[in-house]
Amino acid sequence: GWVRDGRLMGFVAVSRAFGDLYLKEYGLSSEPHLSEVKITPGDSHLVIASDGVWDFIKSKRVAEIVTKANTIQEACNDIINIVTSPKKYN
Repeated sequence: GWVRDGRLMGFVAVSRAFGDLYLKEYGLSSEPHLSEVKITPGDSHLVIASDGVWDFIKSKRVAEIVTKANTIQEACNDIINIVTSPKKYN
């Protein structure tokens, strides 16, 4: 199989691998990408999101949104509004 624009065979986002067993024969894997980051007292937020967010918003912008929000719900709503907007931007 081939990946173009983060989609296997131009069809499914690679992060959706868990439920798409029929695509394994084309090279789709459900092995997660892991990284280890040391959390320090200076860190204030942790954002865990899928490519549905990261494809449309840069991490710096997410950090700005989360830092300025008054509540977690407000931050989530702001991020959702951006990624579901007809005019997506970073």
